Amino acid sequence: MTSDTAARFTARSRHERSGRRSAGVLLLSLLALVAAAVGLAWSPMLDVEQVEVLGSRRLPTAQVLAAVSVDRGAPLVAVDLTAVRRRVEALPYVKSAEVRRHWPDRVVVEIVERVPALAVPVDGGVALYDSDGVRLGGAVTLPRGVPLLRVAGGRPDADLVKAVVAIVGSIPDSVRAQVLGYSATSPEDVTFALTGNREVVWGSPDSGTDKAKVLLALLRRPATRYDVRAPAAPAVR
Repeated sequence: MTSDTAARFTARSRHERSGRRSAGVLLLSLLALVAAAVGLAWSPMLDVEQVEVLGSRRLPTAQVLAAVSVDRGAPLVAVDLTAVRRRVEALPYVKSAEVRRHWPDRVVVEIVERVPALAVPVDGGVALYDSDGVRLGGAVTLPRGVPLLRVAGGRPDADLVKAVVAIVGSIPDSVRAQVLGYSATSPEDVTFALTGNREVVWGSPDSGTDKAKVLLALLRRPATRYDVRAPAAPAVR
């Protein structure tokens, strides 16, 4: 081996040893940073101090907090956000929930509530349903602005509720203000009573726009029964 070759070999060896030392130092530094981050995450400085509830209007905040069930002083990093969300979404009136950590010390629960869309008479008051047909609970009196539905059998299924909600949305505002209540035997057989001892036979939610136009025209004629089930061939009695 010539002197030049030996020199190059020695220099390369030194460079490789230096590179290995640098890589080792870098790895140790990264491990130290990870250890510090883990230690900080489990530090008492990052324990849960508050649970914040957003979007709760009908549902008492105390009921949401009970479902969250996260103790003050628990490590924020250890909170099972999925489990909390599932517990909150099991509550009445909760349509969906988002749960997130808010560093350094808060759990934030943001809920989207279900809104009563129909009320059905029951013993002691009314049962409330949302537009998906989910029963929300009960009320002693009919909430303002919630339509009343009387249904054969006393308890509607989800399809019937959805049908009636769709029909309510199709009725012109000027007519809806005169509605005293709705009744149905099925999603295809919906009627509603108007002031002045009048009745409208609407049928199914289909062709709602056409039925609304026809009904507005028919209501100009005095009658007790307006049948718009077939908007192309309505009937008045």
